Amino acid sequence: MSKEEIKDILEELHLVRPEILKPKAKKLFEAIICIADERDILLKQNQKYKEVIDKIRKICSNVPYDWSVCGIDVVHKIENILKEVE
Repeated sequence: MSKEEIKDILEELHLVRPEILKPKAKKLFEAIICIADERDILLKQNQKYKEVIDKIRKICSNVPYDWSVCGIDVVHKIENILKEVE
């Protein structure tokens, strides 16, 4: 299933009135919505991790191959970036 198909289905599900569903259908509906909400949360977290990795890559690209000669400021920059995801 493509991302576009999933998006269309989820948009349709938001139009459903769960109170009119039969118990088993309502339970399935609630499970799907719960999974979709969790998916959204994980996508946001994933984006944040990608941004942090990109920042660290940018800093590391300016560091000489021998890390023992890099300054403590580089280490502190990386530590501060990593704190963003805590």
